[in-house]
Amino acid sequence: MALTDTSRPIPSASTLRALRRSFERAHTPPMLREGTFALTALGAYVCGGVLWWLTTRPATVLTTSPLIDTHQRWNPTWG
Repeated sequence: MALTDTSRPIPSASTLRALRRSFERAHTPPMLREGTFALTALGAYVCGGVLWWLTTRPATVLTTSPLIDTHQRWNPTWG
């Protein structure tokens, strides 16, 4: 008795991509429009606040910082 089962054909790359896309669409949690708007507004608020803070600082804010020792002379090669 001989084996008469034939193997299944190998699916093409486009078939595999379509199968993967359909699986991702079916298993991706839905995004709420309100949540997306809230995150975008929060990001814009924070970035705007940081930019406002940076533009309203005096020009000498870095030279008076306690983190930078201004009494030490800088090596010109670091520039």
